[in-house]
Amino acid sequence: MTSAVFAPYRVFVSYAQMHMFYGERTMLMSPSWYDAVIPNPMTASEFEYNQNKDDYFLYFGRVIENKGVHLVIQATAEAGKKLVIAGPGDLSQLGYKETPSHVTVAGVCDVEKRKQLMKNAKAIIGPTYYVEPFGNMVTEGYMSGTPAITTDWGGFTETVVQGKTGFRCREFKEFVSAINRIDEIKPADCRQYALDNYEDGVVHQQFNSYFEKIRDLNFYRK
Repeated sequence: MTSAVFAPYRVFVSYAQMHMFYGERTMLMSPSWYDAVIPNPMTASEFEYNQNKDDYFLYFGRVIENKGVHLVIQATAEAGKKLVIAGPGDLSQLGYKETPSHVTVAGVCDVEKRKQLMKNAKAIIGPTYYVEPFGNMVTEGYMSGTPAITTDWGGFTETVVQGKTGFRCREFKEFVSAINRIDEIKPADCRQYALDNYEDGVVHQQFNSYFEKIRDLNFYRK
């Protein structure tokens, strides 16, 4: 929610979020040199790398319509694949009188359950309808060597490397195609991408550099 931002020096989790903020605040012609984009950090030890995946796809998040739950259920059904839905909420609140036969509902997960679901899934599917600022489930999946299938806007355009760590989709048939092509993505590439870009130490160093810049208040310092 960019409406809650009030600080004079700002760190955004994605360029999508930053640019949305500038648009809403009519700052497109006057952005700040002292704003920055630094992604959410991930603790590698909370996840377990696994390259031998089970035969299911994982939706991990709030079970609400704007997160694309209907789409992920329909796309996995079309592809003939199993789907695990994990997160707060209930399918009955979205109009399902019974759980589709290819779907397993895992509910809210603790850290250990999340680790197991993410490391064994073929992919994390996040077909969010709105402009997702970041989408932690994508980078959490990467830590487990699990690729992502998402919509093609918001933070996903920065976290999902097309054809390398997953697929970004703009229509239903692209989601189905991505599900069927997921074995083209190498788990090792996903894990390495996460370690290079989102691991605690990497992100903390970015924050340290940013705080030093704000401390000095000198854009032209050498």
